[in-house]
Amino acid sequence: RRPSRRPRRCPRAPCRPDRRAPGQGSSEMDEDGDAKADDEGWQELMGSDVRLMRVESGDGEQAQIEFDVTASYDLLALPSESLLESRPAREYRIGAADTCPALELALRYCRGGDRVRVRASSKFSYPTGLRRGGEEVVPKGTDVEFVVHVLAVTPPRDMGCGDAGVVQAEMEARKRAGNALLEEGEERRALRCYGACLKAVSGLELDLSEEGFERVRTLHVDMLNNSAAAHLRLDNPAAAKEACIAALELDANSSKALYRAGRAASILGDFTEARMALEQAQDLAPEDASVKRELALLTRREKEYRRKEKAMFKGMANTLMDDTTQAPDRGVEERRAALKVKGPKRPPPNAFQLFLRAEKQRILDENPGMIGSEAVNVAGRMWNELDEERKQHYMHEAARMAEEKAMKDEQALSAAPPPAAPPAAATKKE
Repeated sequence: RRPSRRPRRCPRAPCRPDRRAPGQGSSEMDEDGDAKADDEGWQELMGSDVRLMRVESGDGEQAQIEFDVTASYDLLALPSESLLESRPAREYRIGAADTCPALELALRYCRGGDRVRVRASSKFSYPTGLRRGGEEVVPKGTDVEFVVHVLAVTPPRDMGCGDAGVVQAEMEARKRAGNALLEEGEERRALRCYGACLKAVSGLELDLSEEGFERVRTLHVDMLNNSAAAHLRLDNPAAAKEACIAALELDANSSKALYRAGRAASILGDFTEARMALEQAQDLAPEDASVKRELALLTRREKEYRRKEKAMFKGMANTLMDDTTQAPDRGVEERRAALKVKGPKRPPPNAFQLFLRAEKQRILDENPGMIGSEAVNVAGRMWNELDEERKQHYMHEAARMAEEKAMKDEQALSAAPPPAAPPAAATKKE
């Protein structure tokens, strides 16, 4: 039997720090529960890929899973140790992926008041590089060092008690963390932060209309609005629109929700809905320059859409009328006469006619007593309000049917027998 080449896992290998406390069950830990340091003072947390050096030990609480660690750091490039950026103090939740894996792992080994240096390879820090505000901070493949100051370690809050103060404190903490991630350009991490908190609050089944929960409701709306902003940055207007709708269900007068809902609808091509939302946002915040800019952009998009739609319909009309606008030669006329075809028959349906076929009977069924002409008028209004995606479906189908009709006509004309030669004129016998 061929032996397996897969190396066996050593039963005494160090445990993963995100599953167990530092030092538990590890042969590479010292008596205090910390990873053993080499001669230079570096402790290996993930082999040589993530190493930690304790510069100053604090006496605060030891960080654990789901604890919030407030820390600031300077980010250096290796091996030059040149400064890449300095980040102010903010909260990082252990296990919530609020930062890169190397820094989160290092914070897991820290106490309040610690000052540490963390060296990380690019694959555990920023494997594809880091950009903030469109500018490159960390080039791709760069190993880095974090010089970290841990200011505080906060135990998790028990939101299960349903106390408004506890829920409010938790939501404010996660909102701060999510907002910081948005400012750093970490939209996906911000969405995870907001989403996890909102999911936890929704699971409590709280009545946000009760007294004492006003601030919780406001925080809920703010996090939904910020989630919509993150989705828009990630070019996901459909998800942004859903977040805005959820925010407006809690606060119908949220100008931010209306503004971002209008932006999302405009990108999706729902111009009527976009204008309605943006005009309501302008009524609530008449001095908001961003709303004015978005309304101007919406007007330009509407004009461009009408121009493209007009050009597309003109092209379709030219395709449909090609057989009638070009004067056929005499041979074609004679073959049509032989086939008893007097010009083209009824032209293929256009996009609206296909839509009318699909919807007319349903409109009549839902409105007893309505006559056919009234149903056509209703269908016309529905067509004008139809979203761009469904309109494109009918337009493509109409163009396909027009092309098929033109091909069939051409094939019929080609297959027709040539006209018989006229009989020779009879001559009188002399």
